[in-house]
Amino acid sequence: HELKKAGFHLDSLRVEDELSLRIALKNTWDIALCDYTMPTLNGLEALAIVREINQDIPFIFVSGTIGEDVAVEAMRTGAQDYILKGSFKRLAPAVERELNELEHRRMRREAEKRLHFLALYDELTGLPNRNYFRQHLKKALVEANKSRRQLTLACVNLDRFKTVNGSLGYDAGNLLLVQVAERLQRCVPAKATIARLAGDEFAILFRDLGDRNEITGAIEKILETIAEPFDIHGYMFYLGASIGISIYPDDAIDVDKLMHNADIAVLSVKRDG
Repeated sequence: HELKKAGFHLDSLRVEDELSLRIALKNTWDIALCDYTMPTLNGLEALAIVREINQDIPFIFVSGTIGEDVAVEAMRTGAQDYILKGSFKRLAPAVERELNELEHRRMRREAEKRLHFLALYDELTGLPNRNYFRQHLKKALVEANKSRRQLTLACVNLDRFKTVNGSLGYDAGNLLLVQVAERLQRCVPAKATIARLAGDEFAILFRDLGDRNEITGAIEKILETIAEPFDIHGYMFYLGASIGISIYPDDAIDVDKLMHNADIAVLSVKRDG
C-alpha cells in the first residue's frame, strides 16, 4: 500500500522458504523486500540465496526484529538498506533510489564482463586470444610434464588473405576470418584449443596426437578444410594455409620457445612452400 501511494505500479510475489525463493528468482524482478524472521530461514540466509542467483537486484530488509548488529552485517554482505516495520517514510525513497542504482550496477557489470571478455577472447571470432592461449598453454605444459604426455602446437597462417582485404575491403576480410574460425572448430578434435593470435594467424594446441602420422593427418585435415572455397558476398575465394608445428617435449619445454619454434616453422613453409 505504501509503495502504491508513492505511485509505483507493482507486480509482486510473496515467498517464505528457500525453495519458493529459488523458483521465484528464475524470473526477473526489480527489487527484493525481505523480513528478517521467517518460518524456515532468516533474512541473511535469504540474502545469500538472492546474491547467489542475482548479483544486481536491490535487497532491502523490512523488519521489526532486525537489530543494529544484524543490520550492519546485512549491509556488509550485500543488502542495500533496511526499513523498520511501522516506519515507512523511508520506504518509497529507498526503493526509488535503489531502482535508479540498479541500472547503473547492471551497466557496470556488463562493462566489467566485456572488459574481461576482451582481455581473454578475440572480439571478432569469439576464440581465445593470444593472452588466453599463452596462459592455457603454460598450464597444459605443467600437466603434460606431470603426466609425461606429448603436446603439439600448430601455428596457422592464411595464404592470400590480403587478396580479400584488397579487393572487397576489411569487412569482407573480417567475415572470412569468422568463417575460418568456424571451420577450424569443426575440423579439430574437441579437446584441442584454438586461438586467434593476430590478423590471419591462428594457433591450435593438440593434446591427444601420438606419433608423427597422427600429427600429419590432423594438419592435412586443416589444410583440406581451408582449401575449400569461401563465399564472401557472392564471390568465391580460394585460400591456402601455411602451418608450422612445434612439439613438447621434443622441440621445446617452455611456452616462449614452443611458440617461437612454431613461428619459425611457419616462415619456413611460406618461404619454401
